[in-house]
Amino acid sequence: MKKFTIGLIFGAILFPILNSLTEVAFSWIEVLKIKPTRIINDWNKEMVSEDQSLQDTNVIGFQYVPSDEYDDEEYEDD
Repeated sequence: MKKFTIGLIFGAILFPILNSLTEVAFSWIEVLKIKPTRIINDWNKEMVSEDQSLQDTNVIGFQYVPSDEYDDEEYEDD
């Protein structure tokens, strides 16, 4: 009878408590896994913003804007 009552107590009270504690532990592990990703994402955004500022001008200070048009005279068939 003693084992039966211990089994009921474990099944009704202790098992749900242990289950919720493991869920909390796993959620904190997921939060800790996100933190390095945020740091890397911030660093990537910083690097992209620095690259864009360097690509706008060259050494002399002029900007080169390539045109989409090209001279068709070189490619005409005679």
